[in-house]
Amino acid sequence: MEIGSPMASLYLLGNPDHYTSHKFTLFYWKIYVREAWNAWLDTENNTTESFNTEHKDAPDKAILQKYDGTYIGISSVYDYIYRPTAYEHMSLYDWIHKAKKEKCSKEEQQ
Repeated sequence: MEIGSPMASLYLLGNPDHYTSHKFTLFYWKIYVREAWNAWLDTENNTTESFNTEHKDAPDKAILQKYDGTYIGISSVYDYIYRPTAYEHMSLYDWIHKAKKEKCSKEEQQ
């Protein structure tokens, strides 16, 4: 396989192979839609059965993180649902666009 001189120079200089003026955030909308459906489902209605049969093949996925010997489930949906009261006015779009997760240092955790 041949490589062009611009790509070779990028590789040798340690530069990225593409440039963009925007930063993109991953958004898995199916998880949010499923959670929204769960909020509106009525157990006395047929919509529960139809929703469950449509989404039976889609298993719930969770990210687990070990912290002090215990496992904690991490979910971007719950980050939005249980966001601080100062951010209650934020729409889902704004939350995804503006919220950034950062790890706390050990000094900050204490």
